[in-house]
Amino acid sequence: MTGMYRVGTAAYHGMIALAARFGHRQARQWVRGRQNAPSARQIRDAINQQFGTTTPPVVWVHAASLGEWEQGRPVVEALRQFHPTWQFVLSFFSPSGYERCKDTDAVHHVTYLPPDGPKRAEEWTSDLRPSLAIFIKYEFWFFHLRALHRASVPTFLIAASFRPKQSFFRPSGDWWRAMLAFFTGIITQTEQDRELLTGPGKYPPERATVGGDPRMDRTLALAEAPFHDPIVEAFASGGLTIVAGSVWIDDLVIWWPVWQRMPASVRLILAPHQLVEKELAQTQVQWKAERYTKTSAAQVAGSRVLLLDTIGILSRVYRYGDLAYVGGGFRTGLHNTLEPLAYGLPTIFGPRHEKFPEAAAAIRGGGAFSVGSDAELFAVLEQLQQPGPREAAAQAQRRLAQSGAGAAVRTARQVMHWLALSLALLFWAIPGTCVRAQPEPLTRQSTFFLQNDRLESALNAAFEKGNLMVALAGVEWRRGLALVAGTCPTGESLALEVTLDANVNYAFLASAESGAYDVDLLLRDSNGQLLAQDTELDGTPILEFRPTQGGTYQLQVHAVSGPDPNSHLGLSLLRSGGWPVLERDFRTLSQVFFASVAGISKSTGAAWLQVSGQWCLFGYLLGEGRGETLRRIRPGPGKGYFVASGGNNFRDIDLYLADEEQRIVLVDTAPNAFPLLEYVFPASAPYELRVEVERSRNPGLLLLGLLKE
Repeated sequence: MTGMYRVGTAAYHGMIALAARFGHRQARQWVRGRQNAPSARQIRDAINQQFGTTTPPVVWVHAASLGEWEQGRPVVEALRQFHPTWQFVLSFFSPSGYERCKDTDAVHHVTYLPPDGPKRAEEWTSDLRPSLAIFIKYEFWFFHLRALHRASVPTFLIAASFRPKQSFFRPSGDWWRAMLAFFTGIITQTEQDRELLTGPGKYPPERATVGGDPRMDRTLALAEAPFHDPIVEAFASGGLTIVAGSVWIDDLVIWWPVWQRMPASVRLILAPHQLVEKELAQTQVQWKAERYTKTSAAQVAGSRVLLLDTIGILSRVYRYGDLAYVGGGFRTGLHNTLEPLAYGLPTIFGPRHEKFPEAAAAIRGGGAFSVGSDAELFAVLEQLQQPGPREAAAQAQRRLAQSGAGAAVRTARQVMHWLALSLALLFWAIPGTCVRAQPEPLTRQSTFFLQNDRLESALNAAFEKGNLMVALAGVEWRRGLALVAGTCPTGESLALEVTLDANVNYAFLASAESGAYDVDLLLRDSNGQLLAQDTELDGTPILEFRPTQGGTYQLQVHAVSGPDPNSHLGLSLLRSGGWPVLERDFRTLSQVFFASVAGISKSTGAAWLQVSGQWCLFGYLLGEGRGETLRRIRPGPGKGYFVASGGNNFRDIDLYLADEEQRIVLVDTAPNAFPLLEYVFPASAPYELRVEVERSRNPGLLLLGLLKE
């Protein structure tokens, strides 16, 4: 199959070159553009010349054409805000994208994608040396993806959209499905896309998540930007106004008999997709239209049709409409339905919308309508002229727009999270790259990895001893908070507030990373009165307790002595009627979680939170629809990171950060099991962090970590 693909792509490229020789305009642009655009080596040389030995990471972003770039641009802008020093290289396949964007300031370098072939792809990746690659929507070039995979470059597909008839999902599509495996992660537009992608035997579910359509953020920003047009405003003030955007002749053929039956009070703005003077003149005469570029506010006041014979303002003209019609659905395919959606306009379009998930979502929501004939168009328009149905559809559109807001940031954060995880796994997998094995002086980074190892050891010790207690004492792991770990100076303590039920048997075990420490464990009530203690000279204190009253209690773990200035401690919380935790599930989760944290530290410089008396690692046993709140966190001024990770049971975990007045300041509600929050704390005031499980197969353990730069 690889050979057939190679022959097919070579033939396709050859046909474009042949068309260029016969004068085809776009084909000529395709050929000449690739001859004149900068090569990967030229781009890398320019970056090296600018930065010298301190070259920042290079991110390669690829889009098929202008439309795909508009979809990915908000994600790139979000990534640049998170990492302003990164260098972004944008490549296009088609001339429409390159010619319009070759001078954009949204990225640092713009070029063409080299034709897909084994040699060209390997040379491109070798010369550019990207640290990260992002493909947008549905770009699948086998040799380029294989070259990135062979070079261990984390590669992501964002704003992905899939259809059941694609080759990936056919019984004979094994070769195509194998190409999907080259992606480190895939972020889809809708849950339907994700379900199709991750069906049995297809793409691993843990490497796919839903991010939404990033164009929604850019469209909402345009809708909120100030704009005033006296001509359009005067025209629209005459009655109910329909904005028909990006229409072709095919759309006008459907519209013409319908328009003859519309009431005189209805106004129509026609915005052709292509500005061809002959067609504009014909439309002006047939529709008795005023041309935008040849009229004034005074002239259009009594007109019924305004012909928008200019480009660049349609996305803002929608604000003057009451209804919208989007063209292309009777021709090659639907145009942009997100623009009228951003203004809450009920939207109508033709039948060819199967490749556009945003259109299907709007139909399901009740704010959009697909028509296949002039009779159907008239029926929908007749319905939407009534205030009640029109307002119901408008509200549906507004709800859909708001639900899609934030897709760009969600996608960018998911890319960063997966990037950190993939770098961490690569870092630990390569022999000799682990800092702890290097006999070099300790740096901040190497100190972190040593600390990460020790905290992992403390958590593992707490789990092992807790599971031994489960086997011996007839108790199981406490639902909710079940495990904690943290660091404190030897000779000091870590305290934890827990809620206990009356007349329930509890068991608490504390431990350190090794048996060389003396650790004590004390239990107090809400007034500070000591209720139980284990202060024997050992490293594994145990308390068994059955409260007569339910309420808040305090567990205090004291690092009495040890071989190091700092102690890494763990605490297990068990109870009768709890839940079991399988050792293999814990080991898998722990390995992935600590590798992810190592990746975050490697890319940001963050380290485990070390604040007096504050635990920094929490293990929660939660099921679907359950959550826990971590109160009175005091990270101190500066940038903090909160990262959670669940096992294979989990599909969707959310994080919420609130200030001391319980106002939500940051959320990660992307539908995945790896939420990450990054927040700049202005002061040392207390915060609350809530973790919630939106979707899971069964109850299970998740880990939540607190880091700080």
